[in-house]
Amino acid sequence: MSNDSTRRKAGAGSVREYRPGKWRARITCGVKADGTPRTLSKVFDNQGDAESWLRARSVELSSRPDVGAGITLDQLWELYCDMRLPELAKTTQVTYRQRMRPVVDAIGEQDVSTITHGQIQRMYDGMRPSIAKRTNTALSATLTWGVRNGLLDTNPLYKAPFVYGETSRYAEAEADVWDVDPFAAIEGARDVWSTAEVGECFRRIRGLPLESVWLCCVGAGLRVEEAFALRKMDVRRIVASYDEYGHEIWVTQLAVHHATTREEKRKSTKTAHSIDIVPMLEPFGERFWQIVDALPERQSPICSLSAARQNRHWRAYFAKPAYYHKRMADSRKVQGHLHGLPYIPLSRMRATHTSIVQDAGVLDSINALMHRNTSTVQRKHYMRPDVTKAAVQVSQLLDF
Repeated sequence: MSNDSTRRKAGAGSVREYRPGKWRARITCGVKADGTPRTLSKVFDNQGDAESWLRARSVELSSRPDVGAGITLDQLWELYCDMRLPELAKTTQVTYRQRMRPVVDAIGEQDVSTITHGQIQRMYDGMRPSIAKRTNTALSATLTWGVRNGLLDTNPLYKAPFVYGETSRYAEAEADVWDVDPFAAIEGARDVWSTAEVGECFRRIRGLPLESVWLCCVGAGLRVEEAFALRKMDVRRIVASYDEYGHEIWVTQLAVHHATTREEKRKSTKTAHSIDIVPMLEPFGERFWQIVDALPERQSPICSLSAARQNRHWRAYFAKPAYYHKRMADSRKVQGHLHGLPYIPLSRMRATHTSIVQDAGVLDSINALMHRNTSTVQRKHYMRPDVTKAAVQVSQLLDF
């Protein structure tokens, strides 16, 4: 809808109903380096919220008419929190706020264009590697958004490689492990399981509250939040093909279309490409179907455990076995069932599935499609090839 009755001028900007029930507020604030206008815009569900936002931005920008030509990190982060952050998942919002707080406290009053790579690297050197990586993700997202919306001419940290942990005091404290057992140190840091470890877990996790979620992650490559959102009606078992003897080959399929997180009861999937029908590997699919088929209602969730409690339960599986009173219900006896297996987060079972598929010889492009990722994302975050197996295969070709 674009007629005049749906458009209203509001100070230095405008509010427009561009489709039924959706209002876009837009305001111009100076020009970019190429001479084109800088504009900020945001979509709202009603006209009142759009006009309120526009009035607030008009007052703010009037006191800062040269925004973009001297904007501080504090100002940029404030705009990002107001305009972009609410559109992200609740978990991402919480993480970004936590990680950006020390950065803004340290250099918030500094002009963004004067921020240097060395300055940020020194800040990361004092953080744990995992914290430094998350901080860089939040900072990069803020700077990229500023460039995309014309608030910055360039991202001062664009394509600047950072080192996480190698020069920090945490890495120095653990340096002696290389003189004790370097193989154990490297193997202990791996974040995926081998096929043997998956098989051991398959036998020992049977009947535990998180078994169904684990089966979805390691057997179908689902994200944890996608698995928690599944209901009985989202699962089916079909005849996919026949073998050379005419026997039926059954496959369990999952209809993935929503996610359930700790902060949000139910929300859309991470990306639009995540909505798909996903097949499970065997024997995970057959066991999963046994669990689902026993559920009473079509709307019954595949896991009765709350998503907010999954991390505590998963860690308990790896703790030392506890003493239980013989009259305690089996459903409460969860501690220690996976004791002895290397602990990795439940979320890394998606990457474990990727490695299993890769080791089976599936093309990387097909592997990426199975996980609803681009090939670049797949290689960066999920693929962990078995290079020893590859070396053996190549060695067999070297006959001299």
